[in-house]
Amino acid sequence: MDSLDFAALVDRAHATSLTDASARELMDAGGYQIAVALTSNDVTTRETLSLIAERFPAALAAAAGHPSASVELKDQLALGTLTGYSLEVYLEDRSAEPTQRAALFAAFKDVEPGSGPALGEVWAAIARE
Repeated sequence: MDSLDFAALVDRAHATSLTDASARELMDAGGYQIAVALTSNDVTTRETLSLIAERFPAALAAAAGHPSASVELKDQLALGTLTGYSLEVYLEDRSAEPTQRAALFAAFKDVEPGSGPALGEVWAAIARE
């Protein structure tokens, strides 16, 4: 594949009209690099993000960091690698109580950027309280 063809795949990976079917086609054609490009598209679905993580384990962090990623993917990331918006969606998906929400954001505030315990571990401790 020449660089012009690859550039067209990247452009399609960022399209607002992206569907799960077109995302699969793009990954088949462009592999890992296109899968990572898909993780930066706001309209990439939870299903596509899970497929990216399954097919390209090296892209797990990029897929799991997307706001639309499933709780199962996000649970694997270090707390300090996530964004506040991604955590907001996570809390909605978990049907978090206000006290759980406050506890998660307190932990998020105190963690070093890019590090910390896995979100799933933090959530498990909060859910037990």
